[in-house]
Amino acid sequence: MSDLTMPALVFGATGDPLEVLQWEERPAPRRVSGSVLIDVIARPIHPADHAFIRGRYRIQPQFPQIAGLEGAGVIRESSDSEEFTVGQRVAFRWPGSWAGISGCAGRAAHRRSGRRG
Repeated sequence: MSDLTMPALVFGATGDPLEVLQWEERPAPRRVSGSVLIDVIARPIHPADHAFIRGRYRIQPQFPQIAGLEGAGVIRESSDSEEFTVGQRVAFRWPGSWAGISGCAGRAAHRRSGRRG
C-alpha cells in the first residue's frame, strides 16, 4: 500500500465554488486495469467546471469529489496496453483533474503529437 499523497481541490457538496471548494491532502489514486495515472501540470477552469461543482452538469459528482474535468500532464503509470509510456505528455478529459495526480481511463487520455521548442 502506497503512502503517496497529493494536494487536491475537493468539494463534499454541490454549491457555489467559492463556498464549497477546499484544499486537502489526499491519497494519490491507484492505477487500475485500462487506466493511466497522470502527473497533472495544467488544469483549465471552464464554465463546465463551475456547473459540475454546482451539480448542474451532465456528469454528477461523487462525494467527496476532486474538482476539475480536464487537464494536461505527464504519464506517471501506464495502462496494460502499450498505447502510453511513462513520461509521455498527454491531455485528458476526466473528473478529478484539479489535483497533483489524476487517474483516468486510458480512452480519456490523448497523446500530444508533434514537438515544440
